[in-house]
Amino acid sequence: MSFLLKQNGYIVSKDGKIVSAKSDDCNCCGEPEPPVDCAECDFCSGCLVEHRPGCPTGICCTPHKIRVVVSGVDAAASNCAADTAMGNSVKITNLPTVDGTFTLIQNPLSACSWFYSVAASHTYGIHSGLVCAGSPYYTENKTNPLQYFLSRGNLGWTFGISQGHIWMFGKDTGGCTQIVQSVAEDVDQACDTVPTMSNALVICMNNASGFQTAFSNGGTATFTVCP
Repeated sequence: MSFLLKQNGYIVSKDGKIVSAKSDDCNCCGEPEPPVDCAECDFCSGCLVEHRPGCPTGICCTPHKIRVVVSGVDAAASNCAADTAMGNSVKITNLPTVDGTFTLIQNPLSACSWFYSVAASHTYGIHSGLVCAGSPYYTENKTNPLQYFLSRGNLGWTFGISQGHIWMFGKDTGGCTQIVQSVAEDVDQACDTVPTMSNALVICMNNASGFQTAFSNGGTATFTVCP
């Protein structure tokens, strides 16, 4: 199936016959299947020409690259996190700076997600007692990729930043869980824009779930599709 754009609709060649269709009738930019050079997300099916992001090609509904500018995130060091079950406490320090400008690349194996990763490290120390008093009795430098990830689902866009078990941008869920990301709902499925998101994490810890942590305060993320 192929198509040509003509004014407010499409002229479509199907099985050797010429038929017409309005842009609102088509799926995935007028194609019955995603274009060969596009990895199309199920939630990026807006097919009006003005809603096509433009990369990797002009007929794709799903953007290949999305630039994010992260600013104002305070992730310099954590407060003390008490582990009442173990009777000790943990303080994480030397966290990497997460502010900056980064280009997220679409995951070809998961078309509705984009990511950027860079090597980074942090230090954590375990203290006797629940208040991180004195020097830690155990310290370790940990090297984990600092990961920026964006996804699109049925509720809209989701963005988060994490380094191993440490979350540094996301949505406060009332506790430390794996689902600590910022979600911005969207009324349609055009993916030519991504809304600005705010970091809503609070400093928290939950050893019962295996050192799931969230250590950051403040900040925003703004996005440019197909920079």
